[in-house]
Amino acid sequence: AVRDRLILGLMLEAGMRPSEIVALKRLHVVREAARLTVGDRTLFLSHALWERLCTWSKPLRVSQRLFDLSVRQITNIVAGYGRRAGMARTVAPDMLRRTFAWRAFPAHLKTLEDLAAHLGISPRYAVRYLEDHTIGGDPAASEKDLAHAS
Repeated sequence: AVRDRLILGLMLEAGMRPSEIVALKRLHVVREAARLTVGDRTLFLSHALWERLCTWSKPLRVSQRLFDLSVRQITNIVAGYGRRAGMARTVAPDMLRRTFAWRAFPAHLKTLEDLAAHLGISPRYAVRYLEDHTIGGDPAASEKDLAHAS
């Protein structure tokens, strides 16, 4: 359950993809700077998630992967917690990533609408898509729902 909550947290709080989580190694956890490096990105996590990550990674060798899982296994973990939380439809990792984006940038809906218009997508459709493809249409509730299931 600790591992699964950590994985769910990385997707919901940092917008990480399952492939990025699979590739994470102990060397990506920069303890002194309280940050996680993923490719060319630096991710800053909540204090609680950072503490869980450090505790999880502490016994590992520097070159060792944090999670001995495949992308498929992570997808199954996410779907399983979605079922346990009573979600009406299958929860997929990309839904957690969109939920992260929705929660991180709610004040930027105007920017999203402008970008959608620039790309030739109806701004109303873009906002509706995000609402429909985040968990329950209420991104703030998604972490609570999944955490309650674990």
